[in-house]
Amino acid sequence: MLIGLDARVLETGHRFRGIGFYALNLIKAIIKFDKKNSYLFLTQSEQNDIQKLLTNNDRTECFVVRKAKNPEQYNWFLDQYFLPKAIKYAKIDIVHFLEQLSCPLIKTTKELVTIHDLVQFDNRDYVNWKIKIKFLGIKHADKIIAISHSTKNEIIEKLKIPEEKISVIYNGYNDKVFNNKELIQAKEITRKLTNGRENFLFYLGTYTEYEPRKNIDFLIRVFAQYLKKYNSDIYLVLGGKTGQESERIKTLAKKLGVEDKLIFTGFISEREVSAFYKTAQLFLFPSLHEGFGLPPLEAMASGCPVISSNKSSLPEVVGEGGILLEPDDQFLWVKEIGQILSNKNYSRKLIDKGLKQAKKFSWEKCAKETINIYQEIYDTKN
Repeated sequence: MLIGLDARVLETGHRFRGIGFYALNLIKAIIKFDKKNSYLFLTQSEQNDIQKLLTNNDRTECFVVRKAKNPEQYNWFLDQYFLPKAIKYAKIDIVHFLEQLSCPLIKTTKELVTIHDLVQFDNRDYVNWKIKIKFLGIKHADKIIAISHSTKNEIIEKLKIPEEKISVIYNGYNDKVFNNKELIQAKEITRKLTNGRENFLFYLGTYTEYEPRKNIDFLIRVFAQYLKKYNSDIYLVLGGKTGQESERIKTLAKKLGVEDKLIFTGFISEREVSAFYKTAQLFLFPSLHEGFGLPPLEAMASGCPVISSNKSSLPEVVGEGGILLEPDDQFLWVKEIGQILSNKNYSRKLIDKGLKQAKKFSWEKCAKETINIYQEIYDTKN
């Protein structure tokens, strides 16, 4: 069976976000665990990161759909011509679109699409005719992978796709990086990035544009309220790429009198993110809408206690491994932060539960379940 994987997402800015992490880690795991099928990775440039993964593997190959002048961006309209043509020319049995909006309107073989979330539909002003057209390609897919049951329910409700076409396959995490080992080295890393500060709470995101669903204003208000109530000498580290949104956050923090207690790290590597999880007193994640929620999972796997929103997919990921709270109840968040930071036994129990919960997820499991879907689609075809 020849399977095409649309790897173009790894050539765009998405490679630094959740969708990119999914694509890269799934591809790595599939190459490692599938010794039967052959794979063709669809790209839009000859020089790409996928090439590095294919060394000494005669069942994998890259195929340039079209040589894009700027591989960092899709040209959706050009893809309507080039992508179906390339898939047909390569005689691919099944093509798997790893990014939900890359599925073309013209179908030339069996298709599988992974849908990560439908956050576009949270804002009615954003759901214009272009978005609606792009989602039309999903309608004719043979199967759909949803990365959580929450996302599956959204697909049924918002896209009107039959439940029997949708399979839930959870993401994994990089257990070689996100674990509770090498604490001394982790402390050295975070000291450098925080100017020697060791007592901090941690949040991971991006601050280039305003995203209401991330609920960052609520987080800053909770932190300010906690400092006021407990008069604590603790910082809030905001990890991730900064931009226009970080300036707005600083303005809010200044208004609340906590500007000096915020630390923006800027872009940090996977290893540095892991170091913050391992050394933080607590990881906070008040998001209103996630397709999956990788940061809380990585935090639990790293031995960091977690307080998370109880919305969308987060109860599925966090389970009993962390504290789930309403993302608009400042009083409860402040109370829970205080309880965890003041009670080491309580914090330790939460860490142990988090480590146990994290073991339920892996890229090996994700890859093997995905390969089973390929076989299911292929058997239906022949």
